[in-house]
Amino acid sequence: MIKNAGELSLKEWKNSFGNRSYTLTNLKDFPEQNPKLRLYAHVRVEPGEEVEYHVHHNECEYYYILSGKGLYRDNEREMTVSAGAVTMTPS
Repeated sequence: MIKNAGELSLKEWKNSFGNRSYTLTNLKDFPEQNPKLRLYAHVRVEPGEEVEYHVHHNECEYYYILSGKGLYRDNEREMTVSAGAVTMTPS
C-alpha cells in the first residue's frame, strides 16, 4: 500500500505554555498496522520550537536529523546535533 504524504494524519503538538511546539506526521497511518510499532513519524521542529522533556518507559526513541541543527538533551547530557546525525535514547 502506498500513500502520499498529504494523505497521512498530521498533528500539531503544543508545549506546556500552549504555544506550538512541533508538528508530527504519522508515517504508520495505514489500516494494516504492525501492533508492535507504536510510533513512526516525521517530526518537524521549527526554529524556536522544541520537543519538551519527556520519559519513555520500556521503549527507546530515535531521531534522524534531516536538516538544520539543534540542541539535543539525553538525560543530563546536552549536545548540538545537525543534519545527518542519528540520536537514540534508551528506555
